[in-house]
Amino acid sequence: MPNRSTIIKNHSSTAKRTASALRSLVESLDMNIADKGVLLTAAQIVDTISIRKAREAKEAKFKEEKYERDEKAARSKIHPAISAIPCGTIGEKVAAALLTSQYKGYLVKALHNDTPKELAWDLDYWSSQSKQDSEAHLAFCVATGKTTIDQAIESLRIKLQDVTQSAETASLTARFMTALDKNLVVAA
Repeated sequence: MPNRSTIIKNHSSTAKRTASALRSLVESLDMNIADKGVLLTAAQIVDTISIRKAREAKEAKFKEEKYERDEKAARSKIHPAISAIPCGTIGEKVAAALLTSQYKGYLVKALHNDTPKELAWDLDYWSSQSKQDSEAHLAFCVATGKTTIDQAIESLRIKLQDVTQSAETASLTARFMTALDKNLVVAA
């Protein structure tokens, strides 16, 4: 998908080609002066649009590059905090997965898997995916100026603490432990 700046630049190029085509028509066709005046006026208007769009494209490109730099810098500072989220126990993995609330449904669905290997894989995958999504979201918030790095890291710490201590996490952890124990007994 092209960036916004590329789309605007393409509009500018199209307008420039249109203005050139209008001028070419004036030169090549036999017309009265009034018709030539109308076409030349239209060419001038379209040329003005082309110039304005080219300026907008440069501004959009500058903003996109600035956002990319800011987002990359934010990720590099947020990544250590995300990496520090513990994922050694089942409870820690469930808490990490619940940092992104949309993954609760995937965790519940994972409880219906047959084998312990699938269940363990799902838990690892969704906790890892949630950490990646949290990092991307916080970096976006920092890059767009909605928050500072320190505020983003602090909000992550608070959210992790809330999720870790929630009854929902405790319930899902118990269900995972039961399902894994049951699957391990059946598999043995």
